[in-house]
Amino acid sequence: MIPADARAELALNARQDIVVAGIDVAAQVFRRRVPQCRVELRVKDGGARSMRARRWGESKGPARGLLAVERTALNFLQHLSGVATLTAQYVERVAGRARC
Repeated sequence: MIPADARAELALNARQDIVVAGIDVAAQVFRRRVPQCRVELRVKDGGARSMRARRWGESKGPARGLLAVERTALNFLQHLSGVATLTAQYVERVAGRARC
């Protein structure tokens, strides 16, 4: 259904504020499986939590290849960012509490 010569540009962003983790892993998935693609990252792992509606990066290249691997890349990014975000929330909650 997708022409062999079709090109695509995929944007990486979030719908809510999160701590970014695994962005390099996601980029590597694109680069390894679609060597012809170009990946540009605008944030680093552990980045600020106010990431909503901000473009973290993008991947450009052959549409067939990018669409074939985008779910794998996003699964890594979503899972790792979810763990990092939850961890940051726990750290905030216990900050300043006395140690035993």
